[in-house]
Amino acid sequence: MKLKCVIVDDEPNAAKLLEDYINRVPFLELCGVFFDGEKALENMVYSNIDIIFLDINLPGLNGLELASIISTKTKIIFTTAYSQYAVESYEKNAADYLLKPIPFNRFLSSIIKVKDLIEQKDTSGKEIEDADQQEYFFIKTGYETVKIYFRDLKYIEGSREYIFLHTTQGKQMCYKRMKEMAERLPEQFVRVHHSFIVNINHISKVDSVQVFIQEDRIPIGTTYKEILGSIIKNRSI
Repeated sequence: MKLKCVIVDDEPNAAKLLEDYINRVPFLELCGVFFDGEKALENMVYSNIDIIFLDINLPGLNGLELASIISTKTKIIFTTAYSQYAVESYEKNAADYLLKPIPFNRFLSSIIKVKDLIEQKDTSGKEIEDADQQEYFFIKTGYETVKIYFRDLKYIEGSREYIFLHTTQGKQMCYKRMKEMAERLPEQFVRVHHSFIVNINHISKVDSVQVFIQEDRIPIGTTYKEILGSIIKNRSI
């Protein structure tokens, strides 16, 4: 499942930078860009937004005022050039506070932190349910339809019009595009290369250029290196 997010910023260049950052992160889905608070509020009323990237100095309804109105289920990441609002922003239950200009590594650490907050267990000790996530899926391979458990799927290898599913039981081939497959995967799957998606639960070690899954070596693409590094760093002790 992807996390749905919106950008609220009256500076087009700042909004475009955030949009570019969001498009680089596989588990984020941009649902809207708004240049004033009223328009954002109007469009968010009937939407289940997970994260809002919210500027503070907005025309009309400012960011702090908007933060007081929107659903408490939406995680707020303030984005501003002014550090003096930091204390007040956390009084609005902000998940994070990013100072402009925002470097990508700071953006990435922030959204991984928020992602963990959203996924963490609730007070009853039960995990927050994802209605779209199942323990397994069925896929057609040749003349058969095969059941595959996500926990057994080590990594996916793409090759033009078809993909190879490498599992603990062996390898299956099916005619499906990587993009289509990626959209159906739960959060433990991370794209590390244009042609590879890995299950982080099966990673044994990582170096600067490849991921090791048992005896298999998966290359790390330049585009995905920073994202993978931040995910691993966030899970390190």
